[in-house]
Amino acid sequence: MAKNIVVCCDGTGNEIGVNMSNVLKLYRMLEKDDGQIVYYDPGVGTLGQRKTWGRISQNAKGVLGLTTGYGLDDDVLGAYRFLAEHYSEGDQVFLFGFSRGAYSVRVLGGFIHLLGLLRPDQLNYVGYAFAAYKRAAMDGEDLSVAWHFRRIVGGQTVPIKF
Repeated sequence: MAKNIVVCCDGTGNEIGVNMSNVLKLYRMLEKDDGQIVYYDPGVGTLGQRKTWGRISQNAKGVLGLTTGYGLDDDVLGAYRFLAEHYSEGDQVFLFGFSRGAYSVRVLGGFIHLLGLLRPDQLNYVGYAFAAYKRAAMDGEDLSVAWHFRRIVGGQTVPIKF
């Protein structure tokens, strides 16, 4: 039976329970059952730390994330792995993001469009696939490495509904 797969990626420095982003509100509202599975990435600095050193480290990561994109690859790859582990042909995929999370889902959508979705037993190649995608995105014109990689591993074409 086909299902909906919803990916929600939040921004940087939001606080759960205080000022919830619209992505977190959406995540909380969505039904989570066999017909619809949902992935939520809280972003950098969203889940609060209790201990002083943890808060300092979290704040430093938040600043790095805002200024340099620190952690973006991990965000994208986490969502990609989730999709690869749960996607079946006929499923509908929905991507939502706020702020930095919007950029994460944009990158995720481009990654899937260019290289396809690996099967769960191929996830050991995900680092190579993402490197090929980033190279193609930076080069702009030379997509040959990405296309060659996709032909070799047979990445699934996955339509993104939203």
